[in-house]
Amino acid sequence: MLDEKSSFIFLAHNRTESLNDGVLIKKHSIVFGLEEIELEEVFLEPPKTLFFKNKSTVSLTYIGDTVDENENLVKENTFLNGVSSLLNPYLTECVAFFSFFSLHQNIEIQQSFCVNIDKLEENSFSEPSEFTKNCKIRIGKFLGKTEMILNEKGSFLAFIIEGAFEIEGCLLEKGDALRLENFEDVALESLSGNGLVVVFSKLEN
Repeated sequence: MLDEKSSFIFLAHNRTESLNDGVLIKKHSIVFGLEEIELEEVFLEPPKTLFFKNKSTVSLTYIGDTVDENENLVKENTFLNGVSSLLNPYLTECVAFFSFFSLHQNIEIQQSFCVNIDKLEENSFSEPSEFTKNCKIRIGKFLGKTEMILNEKGSFLAFIIEGAFEIEGCLLEKGDALRLENFEDVALESLSGNGLVVVFSKLEN
């Protein structure tokens, strides 16, 4: 007998907010399988630095460039893992980025990745990359109204970076998240001209 499907929506205005010494963080903490995933939107005043909990943290810089712990420039619209910190290099401007990590699994990453969102094919997803030992992550870019079926099985988590989407009949906008359980073939529709969505998937045994 199949387990009953279930969906849980996490709205942007319900995110926990903290402001400490020039660092504003808005976050969802979402239980996903055996893990608890932090979805954070971070705003850094100059010349502040945010230190990540571990190198398995995934980040997406979306307002301004940042600098990693090795003084490498991380350009705007870069989706990557494997860095320990991000610095605001500007004199007067704030930068913003998203960071994603699991509270329960501090793993040594097996697969480093770096995706330039500007070069990602429109109306498609990047290749899945390792997030934890049993969870994959990918990002999708949509530049118009598009419908597709995602071949997923089991647990599924989507977080809206930009734009509006309808996923399995649930309307989601920037900062909203949706967790699905016991689904196969997830229906996704982009509703806006400039959409970004991050998807986590975990195959059930």
